[in-house]
Amino acid sequence: MASSIVTSGRHLCHWAMLMHEVVVSAGDLLVAGFKVRTTHRIEAVVETAKIPALWRRFFADKAGDQIPDRSGEAAVLVLYTDYEREDAGPFSVVLGHQVTTLEHLPPGISGIWLLPGRYLCFVGAGRPLEYPTDAWQEIRQFFAHSHAYERAFEADYELHAAEAVAIYVSIK
Repeated sequence: MASSIVTSGRHLCHWAMLMHEVVVSAGDLLVAGFKVRTTHRIEAVVETAKIPALWRRFFADKAGDQIPDRSGEAAVLVLYTDYEREDAGPFSVVLGHQVTTLEHLPPGISGIWLLPGRYLCFVGAGRPLEYPTDAWQEIRQFFAHSHAYERAFEADYELHAAEAVAIYVSIK
């Protein structure tokens, strides 16, 4: 998996070159974290955007440390799910970690079971542990022009590792 392209939003072809189909079917992926409900319209306005505030809470307030039963993976996961009207309506965002169980979650922490499925994986080097706005804009453009792949709008997720961000987008 190449990770030498910076997610600067310059050209659609940067992400397209790094795209490959990934079949996620190795067991269940359990994610626990902090959840917000938002829309692209809300996120387009700095004063109303909820995702940047979620990131600030997670790191600055050390809210992520409250998540119990984290798996050995240190990576941060961001899950996008509960899509209404595909990309035009509200959706949920969960910022958290992979966990071994959803049984011991304290109030305020949401748990999601990410089912196995088919994903396209977009990988970029750059600034992990930060919302990749430019990358998502390029991914939306890619799907708007792609005749080979169609988004499923079931669950998409970002995996933020030490030096790269991988974005998995569910496909039909």
